[in-house]
Amino acid sequence: MSLALRMGKTLHELLSQISSWELSLWEAFAQTEPFDDQRASLERAINTCTIANAWRGKDQSAFKPADFMPFIQKEQPEVKTEGLTGKVAARVARHLFKSK
Repeated sequence: MSLALRMGKTLHELLSQISSWELSLWEAFAQTEPFDDQRASLERAINTCTIANAWRGKDQSAFKPADFMPFIQKEQPEVKTEGLTGKVAARVARHLFKSK
């Protein structure tokens, strides 16, 4: 879909004007040379990460590019809810994973 967007066409228009062979070439190219906004976001995140790490405190852990890419899903820590049941377990989980 990003190819259609870049070309200013609807997906239907693109698929009616391009062969499946050419489309597969574009897919292969996009795997090696992404041309969407996610690539630019990664580049900005790497730059921001480098600057943040240069200015972080001695006892502060190093930043990663993913720290500056909010759309990247981060791993959720495992929560032990042994002994908690029903509504109590749900409230604890909701409190631990609420958006900041």
